[in-house]
Amino acid sequence: MSAALASTGARVRARSLAALACTAVATLGCVTPVASADEAAMNPSPRDVAAAVTRHIWQLGAASSASTPAPLSSPGRVTSAFRTIDSTAASMDGLDIILNPVDPVRSYLGTYHVNVGPNRFALRLATSRDLKTWRKLADFDARGGGMGTLKALPGGAFLLAYEAQEPTAAGGRIDSSVRLRYYRDPAALVSGTPTEERTLPRRLSTTNEGTPDFRSVVWNGSMANSVITLGFHWLDHGTRQHPRKAAVDRQGRGTLAGDRWTAVRDTAADRAMTQLGFNGNHGGRRQFVSPDGRSWRVYEAQRYANGWASWRLLLYDMTRRTWKVLHLKTPGGSKSFANPTISMVPSPKRLAGHALVMTMFVPSQGAGPGESGEAVAYMDL
Repeated sequence: MSAALASTGARVRARSLAALACTAVATLGCVTPVASADEAAMNPSPRDVAAAVTRHIWQLGAASSASTPAPLSSPGRVTSAFRTIDSTAASMDGLDIILNPVDPVRSYLGTYHVNVGPNRFALRLATSRDLKTWRKLADFDARGGGMGTLKALPGGAFLLAYEAQEPTAAGGRIDSSVRLRYYRDPAALVSGTPTEERTLPRRLSTTNEGTPDFRSVVWNGSMANSVITLGFHWLDHGTRQHPRKAAVDRQGRGTLAGDRWTAVRDTAADRAMTQLGFNGNHGGRRQFVSPDGRSWRVYEAQRYANGWASWRLLLYDMTRRTWKVLHLKTPGGSKSFANPTISMVPSPKRLAGHALVMTMFVPSQGAGPGESGEAVAYMDL
């Protein structure tokens, strides 16, 4: 499986870009040269963030969690939607949500993939005003792409990272690599026309690397002049002397500095998940930052290889370096959860205030009645 967190928020936009967005890109809204709205809205305390993630946002309307963290002083109601689909009725698997930085009327952008054949996916972009009803805007990669994550850059530009699939080989094998695309403005984004593209060479696996997430971006106008740090998974086949009976996904991180891409194994994360009893795939992840600067990550991991019903979610506190298995409950009693994302965005319900929004994929093998597919949940803080 796969996944990743995307940060968002553009800063100040020029009036020329405003004119472009209003005419050529009406679907994204008109640009107003003002500071990013989400930065001003996100200011809950670290304790509220931790409590919301570990207890409230994951409840999806039911009591949850093995431990009992301090409750929010006035927790909001969790709003959730299961089997999330776009305007073409396609399941929005691997949905990753950011605030739309160029729409003065609050809305959101979602990157997701749809199934177009055996183990093959097409990457898409959609928009929503309520986080539940989504309208397709564009195809990013219709030939083979999934697990996308989108980042808004200063000046109305966007950076996309995703898992790019190669043509199907003999025996049905599909290799994959991490791909980056830079879109210079909203028009380029909606038309699916990247200004720059880089497919990163595999460094850790001979066959598959993917599910990227942005760790940090120092942007200087182009990929060639910037420093981009990513997390990703790589498929571990074992060694020639000790091959694995079943290859498993493991964690990696890498940095693209100009034209140089370097990558290393994240053995600490893999070791921690294994010690918690997750011996199968260690897949997608997303990182988000609380207002005091503390960083968190949510991961997906399997109890055993190829066990779709054994996917679970884990929360990593990067400040305390502690891990927590999230014990989720849903109205239908789903047990398996994968492809998680978490982000903090302005709430769709209020002009002021913010919400903690989470997405996850519920595999049919561990889903309760009516809950398989992509789920979206958010809670006003």
